[in-house]
Parts: sequence; structure tokens; C-alpha cells
Amino acid sequence: MKTKLVYFQWDDEDKVKPSLMTDVELIRFVNDMDFSGVHLVKVFDVTDCNNIFEISYVGWQPKCLIEFADSKGNVVLSGYGIDH
Repeated sequence: MKTKLVYFQWDDEDKVKPSLMTDVELIRFVNDMDFSGVHLVKVFDVTDCNNIFEISYVGWQPKCLIEFADSKGNVVLSGYGIDH
């Protein structure tokens, strides 16, 4: 199972909070961001403790595709959300 360390912040709070999430949980989290009042701050792939790296939220793509990319622009995680 792949694991991501996600730092997020609620719109009405000053604190940034960490959470460990699976790939599926992260896609669901992003899917729900538009109505949950939370936004991503930073995301790290921590699956391999010898190779931890930051990934960036690319955004919604056509047909509700959610993508994350590494520092070289390679898509390292994708999944589909629901059009709300």
C-alpha cells in the first residue's frame, strides 16, 4: 500500500495539520475539498522511507480526473472524482 503524508488546513483555522493517507484516501480528500472547507498545503510520498519526495496537486483534468505529479512533472498518482 502506498502512503502519503498530507499537510492540510481548514479555511477557518491557522494551524496546518498532518495526516497519513493512502492513495485512495487522498483522491477522495481532494474530491471533497470544494465543499469541505479544507485545502492542501503539501503532500509527500512516504511509501519508501529511503525515497521520500514531495508531490504536487496538478488539479482537476477533463472528466473529473485528479492528478498529482513529482518535481519532474511525471504523474505519480491519479484517480477520478465526482462532478459536484
